Amino acid sequence: MVLKKITFWLLNKFIREKENNLNAEAIIRDEEWENLKNLVGKGFTWFIITPANYEYCKYVFNLKIDKKEFVEILKSRINYLKKYNEKINLAIHLGKVKFFLDKNFQEERFKEAIKFLNFLGIKPKAFIVIDNVFNSDTMSIAKKYGLENLLDLDLYIINPLLRLINFLRLKKTFIHNIYKNLEMKYFKNIFYLFIAELKGARVKTLHAEAIVRNDLWENLKKNVVGKNFTWYLITPTNFDYCKTYFNLQMDKKEFSNVLTERIKFLKEKGENIHLHIHFTKRKEFLDREFQEEKFKEAIEFIHSCNIRPTKFVAGWWVYNNYTIKLAKNYGFSEISEYSINPFLKIKTYNGICFSFIHKYWHDFDFI
Repeated sequence: MVLKKITFWLLNKFIREKENNLNAEAIIRDEEWENLKNLVGKGFTWFIITPANYEYCKYVFNLKIDKKEFVEILKSRINYLKKYNEKINLAIHLGKVKFFLDKNFQEERFKEAIKFLNFLGIKPKAFIVIDNVFNSDTMSIAKKYGLENLLDLDLYIINPLLRLINFLRLKKTFIHNIYKNLEMKYFKNIFYLFIAELKGARVKTLHAEAIVRNDLWENLKKNVVGKNFTWYLITPTNFDYCKTYFNLQMDKKEFSNVLTERIKFLKEKGENIHLHIHFTKRKEFLDREFQEEKFKEAIEFIHSCNIRPTKFVAGWWVYNNYTIKLAKNYGFSEISEYSINPFLKIKTYNGICFSFIHKYWHDFDFI
């Protein structure tokens, strides 16, 4: 009992309080806004996305509006929060990978974000970085614009542990899951996580999303090619997603050409290539037309590279029954999804085989 108390006391030292902080990145969506309004007056501090991240919101939350309409809706919702004296601070997205961050890009994002909030009479002192990706430039730029406090709404990993994680090639999400399940006393899940980690060493699955970046490609050729990975490849249908997440300095045509060359290389090396499509971050934001467009463009591209994938993975593991129908129509025989339980067996539904991944990598884990 004493050991348990000490363990949780130590863990709580490394976990930032987040119950009263709210990341309102999907506030533009009407159905999300209706839910969020129920939290007004409940003592939350709102961290609000701004037009500086319009493209991020558009492609992550499947928005059907242009930037002008995005701005007007956001103004209306922030004014509503101000009416009830809610505390408002800044949420900003800078990318998915720290190594890809660019100082000028960050400067532009912060400048536009702060200008927008100041126009509405808000002078934020605190901010969060969505996906928790920032560097020393981020801090100096934030200070320049009057921001004093960076909050980490995710579980915090101390530097010595982070170095060990990198050395052992463990994913930070693995450690986050250990912390979360310890905090909730889900010891069965912790057992599952360790078994899955061992099992995942034999089943190597890679989601390739930033593969067009030259700095990453060289590492992939060295550390992944020829190592028995199954590649789930992004296609130009997710160009905007990739541009937003990985700070790409190229247009869609160049993206397609580079991707084609790299797929040809992987094919010549005998790599096992299948399909990866990002739709939206939340299942309730899926719609049929959007999925049809993404599938059609992805399939046309991958077939043009003489690849006939039979396996499919949805970005963020977000899909629905209509996704399954489309996958079946395009000849896929297997859909992979994530589960913490390493003992789940393959199942079949509506003619599609469902396999369960317990450990997987992104290509940018090898940067």
